[in-house]
Amino acid sequence: MPHPPLAHPNAPVGAALAATTTPFAAKAAPTTAARTSGIALVAVLWMVAALTILVSGVLYSVRVDTRVASGHLERARATALLDGALRLAAAELAASPNVPVKPLQLIYKVGEAEIAVDVALASGFIHLNTAPETLLTDLFAHAAALPPDQAATLAQRLIDWRDADEDRAPVGAERAEYEAQGLTYVPRNEHLRRPDDAGQVLGLVAGVYDSIRDLVTTAGTGGDGTVNPLVAPEAVLAVLARGDQARARELVAMRQAGVEQTLDVTSLGLAHASAWTGRDYRLRATYRSHEAEEWSRAAWVSLEGAMQRHSSRLPWRWLYAEELRRIVEPAEQWTKASH
Repeated sequence: MPHPPLAHPNAPVGAALAATTTPFAAKAAPTTAARTSGIALVAVLWMVAALTILVSGVLYSVRVDTRVASGHLERARATALLDGALRLAAAELAASPNVPVKPLQLIYKVGEAEIAVDVALASGFIHLNTAPETLLTDLFAHAAALPPDQAATLAQRLIDWRDADEDRAPVGAERAEYEAQGLTYVPRNEHLRRPDDAGQVLGLVAGVYDSIRDLVTTAGTGGDGTVNPLVAPEAVLAVLARGDQARARELVAMRQAGVEQTLDVTSLGLAHASAWTGRDYRLRATYRSHEAEEWSRAAWVSLEGAMQRHSSRLPWRWLYAEELRRIVEPAEQWTKASH
């Protein structure tokens, strides 16, 4: 490698230093182009990162919107299928020469969809407008698992809601109690039009109503407030047996064996039981979609003098329909609760 030229011995010291250091100083100084390219690279990386986040957000939003739209479509399909099956079942009941008394199931097929409709007499359910206080207390105590004092309180508050007077039961609730809680409504002092009206009763929270919703009705006159155990669901039988689940299962087994035809209802040892039937029915339609989701809806219809009292001139009278429900499997409920 060629050596740098040596300074003359008599040259100034500064000139000598310049002669020996100039090449190294030129090599260490970065150029303007290098600095500019580094800044540009960082800017590009930031832009790529920002675009990646933006695209990911858009894709997520599209997936959510697609899922929501699919859910709305499936819900609309389930509603149409279930409502159609409920009306077919009502027409079939009205056209039958023998009005059914025992619970039965009707199956309807629409394309690839299969809808099951369970038919049961309304007299097998607890009528919220006519049930006596003791039966309502048993309902809240055994179906909703409330302590006896809370069950008695809700029973009296429900009666205060449906009776025509403003006289408060000992642990009930009338206008003053609702206003004291800051509520914008007061008891109607009339019969409940639908079972879910009970959700307005002071203290009857959603969790309690969910526990009793499949055991109660407001359809028809309600007889004398009693329940027919020969057509009642097992959960209602457990209430009539005051929480004795074994007794309720025994009665279901007797019905399935056909023994109930020879039984005297009063001999069953059940509270608030009678053999009245009536011509009001609960129809409960169930459908499982292609996505393995199970949907259900119940409607209450009457065959009692329908053509004389109903303007549509149909041989049945549509009393009310419950909200569409998506049946959640226990495993799915646990998964949601764990989150």
